[in-house]
Amino acid sequence: MKQLLKSKRLLAAFAMAVIVVIMMPLLAFAAVVDQSPIGVVGTLKFQGSTTVGPIIVNTISSYNTHRGATVISAGNIVQNGSGDGRTAAAQRKTDIGMSSSVPSEPILNKITIARDGIVFIVNSSVTGIQNLTRNDIDDIYEGRKHNWNQIIDAVTGVAGPNMTIVPRARIIGSGTRAAWKDVVGLSYANPDIDPTYNPAWVPGTSTNENRVIAQTQLTRLNENVNVQSEINNPASVGQCGYVGLGFDDGANIKKINIF
Repeated sequence: MKQLLKSKRLLAAFAMAVIVVIMMPLLAFAAVVDQSPIGVVGTLKFQGSTTVGPIIVNTISSYNTHRGATVISAGNIVQNGSGDGRTAAAQRKTDIGMSSSVPSEPILNKITIARDGIVFIVNSSVTGIQNLTRNDIDDIYEGRKHNWNQIIDAVTGVAGPNMTIVPRARIIGSGTRAAWKDVVGLSYANPDIDPTYNPAWVPGTSTNENRVIAQTQLTRLNENVNVQSEINNPASVGQCGYVGLGFDDGANIKKINIF
């Protein structure tokens, strides 16, 4: 990662770990109430990250085809965020938790299955901007810059349009959000916790990522696909946000290079 950041130009796709987590020891699942016994066809349960989820869905589809039977049911894959996945695994409410951030729960055993990326995207209404620095992104999410005409393209020197910046954010507990904060190095609260929303927020003050809620009155988004859908909406003028690689396409989406 350090070598990438030293490059003259860096595509806005930062690497993050894609992880599945299980309880230690695994055999403990067999005795959990409301948990199907290990070995029963179709009962293995997954829960968690919307980044890991599609990988698991495709994997079990191929596995079931290979076996010639529904050994693992697609209905047992719940994609509701990394935090929920880790919690469910720790509480023995699922067999395997899915996470796109490294779990801190000591009772969980992590297994890294892949490396993914995170991409910064903007609505196509944001003209003139294709290259940003990490400081630009920090300024956006800290509220130091709130109009795109305050942002200067890091390569061309062109300013953005006279348009309100509308940053979108994921829910607290999102693995993509936690990884994004880690790799981009944003200054808002670390670890993955923010202060309570402050209704007294004023432009130019630093109230962490809650600026997103305070200024725009837009709620945090649950899943990568929600961020993708919102920013791809032609009516989402000035919007921007971060998504997992694979959720960065759309007719009204621009991918931003980060330096």
